[in-house]
Amino acid sequence: MARLAIVCCTVGICAALSSTAFAQDAAPPPAAGASTTTTTATPAAGATTTTTANGAPQLVVVEPPPDTRPKQGLEKAPAEEPIMFRQGLFGLLGGVSATPSVLAAATVADHTFVGIGGSFTWNGNGSSDGNLSTGANPPTATVNNKFNSNLILAVQYMVIDKLPFAIGPEITMVGSLAPERVFTTLIFEPGVAFWYAPFRAPLVLGSALDAEIITQNGTGAAKTQLTVVMQYLRLGYIFN
Repeated sequence: MARLAIVCCTVGICAALSSTAFAQDAAPPPAAGASTTTTTATPAAGATTTTTANGAPQLVVVEPPPDTRPKQGLEKAPAEEPIMFRQGLFGLLGGVSATPSVLAAATVADHTFVGIGGSFTWNGNGSSDGNLSTGANPPTATVNNKFNSNLILAVQYMVIDKLPFAIGPEITMVGSLAPERVFTTLIFEPGVAFWYAPFRAPLVLGSALDAEIITQNGTGAAKTQLTVVMQYLRLGYIFN
């Protein structure tokens, strides 16, 4: 009897353990009215999901199209071509001729410069107009002037101004200072001037084609003269 009781207890304990394990493996269905929540991963921006043949989801990354819109304000401005007569320059201009002249000139604006200067001639032999005289052409007995001077004002504007060449209209005005009264003789020279810079040094060469208009005033003054002239060689030296 005692053995029978031990066997029954052992069988009862094994049955209880088996029923507990089965209850843990098979979860009871949710009660009526209860809700269930399923959490899925959200694909990243620019990505899509597809389903394979076996039903498993597969992540496919889609690259955005390239930005072909123009970048405003990022383009480099084209380099400007250097000009010969930019604003703020200062130099000396000289005319190589029988009566040399020297002018101090400055560029008051891009492509535009103004020069002022003069010419001076000294003749110890004397002459009626201050110019050179020789033994074959002595001065008059009543007039024996030994020097001649003129005031020169020049304005030029370069229509084409790209190194190493510049060309544009000019106007030159010459007024006599001596030996007679001031501005007894006035000379106007409108025309076209051109300059060329062949060297790396700040030295320019030039000339001009002008219409020379000579006017005189006073008692016994000569009539107005008009001549087309090709100017002599001009030299310019720029300090800055």
